[in-house]
Amino acid sequence: MQTSERFIDPAHDVDNGIASVEVHGVDLRITGPDRTVLDLLRYPKRVSSEQALEALRQRVTASDFQVPVFARLARRLATWDKVEPLIQGLMLR
Repeated sequence: MQTSERFIDPAHDVDNGIASVEVHGVDLRITGPDRTVLDLLRYPKRVSSEQALEALRQRVTASDFQVPVFARLARRLATWDKVEPLIQGLMLR
């Protein structure tokens, strides 16, 4: 998902899970994998729960997934209370 400076201040990109990628000489600000999954879970009216849970399952099983980093971002986005039980259930498998 691409984001614009008018929505999120670039000075806080790392804290907000946003990365800059250069594509054909243009800098694009896109959300990282953790932020993307959290955004899918934050908007249940726009994204089905099945898709959001599948994205979370894939993220939890990814080799670069780190619970503390994910939890810190989830707390920053005020979604940790909703996401924590889901992660615990997925990690028990």
